Amino acid sequence: MSGWIKVRADEPGWIAAGWLFRWVLDVVGRNISDPAIRAELQEIDDENLGALDLTERPAAEREEISAILRTRLLAAAEVDLAHLPDLPGTLRLLQELVDLVARA
Repeated sequence: MSGWIKVRADEPGWIAAGWLFRWVLDVVGRNISDPAIRAELQEIDDENLGALDLTERPAAEREEISAILRTRLLAAAEVDLAHLPDLPGTLRLLQELVDLVARA
């Protein structure tokens, strides 16, 4: 199963393998200030919903999630995912998400 993050209404979004999508949710959840959002992200993971649509979130929430993705995602990947045989490929895919968020 794959996961999807929609960042802008006029773009299709970011699609990745389910394990990587769940890892991104985990990174956001570890860094988000609101426990209710953390619980929502955990529910998306627990229920295998496979989608996070930022365009449907309130502006302040969307901005905080976007800031986490822009500023913490790649550094977390270099630590958490260092064991992966194709870490460079995974980092490129995560960079696509960071770039998409930066353009939003």
